[in-house]
Amino acid sequence: MESPDAVREIACQLREAGLAVEAPFGPYFGWAELIVFSGKEIHPGGITSYRERGVIRRVADHWRFFVWNSVPGPGPADFEHGVTSADELVSVVRQFFLGEPLTIEGWVVPRHHHPEWNESHLRLAIAQPQPLSHAAWTQVYQRAKKRYDSLLASSRLRTVSWDEWYHCLFVPLVKRPLADHEHPSHEEALWIRRDLQEAYLVQEP
Repeated sequence: MESPDAVREIACQLREAGLAVEAPFGPYFGWAELIVFSGKEIHPGGITSYRERGVIRRVADHWRFFVWNSVPGPGPADFEHGVTSADELVSVVRQFFLGEPLTIEGWVVPRHHHPEWNESHLRLAIAQPQPLSHAAWTQVYQRAKKRYDSLLASSRLRTVSWDEWYHCLFVPLVKRPLADHEHPSHEEALWIRRDLQEAYLVQEP
C-alpha cells in the first residue's frame, strides 16, 4: 500500500493537468486507487458524463494504469500498463488523456492510447504490412475472433494474461486526411495486431 501523501501528490499533478480525479471509496488515506476522467459533458438534468476513464492502482511494488471500457472485454482499446515510479505513472496517464496521435507512413496512429506499444516495433509493423483482399482479411479476423471467444470462456476459470488478449485483438488505423489536390487510388485499411506481430493492409470492397 502506497502512502496517502504519494497518492494525493499523483492526484494533484493530474488535476493540475486539467483532469478530473476521484477516489472510488472516499478519502485517499489507506487507499491507493484513483479514477481519472476527461472530456466532461453536462447533460439535461445536471447529469455529468465523461468521454474517457482510467483507473490507477498500486499492485505490489508497481503502479498500474487500467483502461477497460468494453463489456465484457477487454476490447481493442483496453489495456493494463505497469510502471515502477509515480513520475512514470503521471507521464503515462497524461499522455493517454492529453496526447495526440502520431502520423506514421501516412497513417494516424493512436500511440498515446497504447502505452504497451514499443514505437520502433510499431513503425516496423506499419512499414511492412501484409497485403490482403477483403475476403482474406475476413478469414484472419474470424480466426482471431475464435481465439478471443476461447479466451473469454477460459477467463472464467483462470487469469488470462494481457499478452494472450493482445494476440487476438486488432486496432484499425485510418489514413491522414489528404490535401485537396490529392485523390486516393483505392480504399485501404491498415489493421495492427495489439502485440505488433502482424499488420494487414486490406483492400476495401
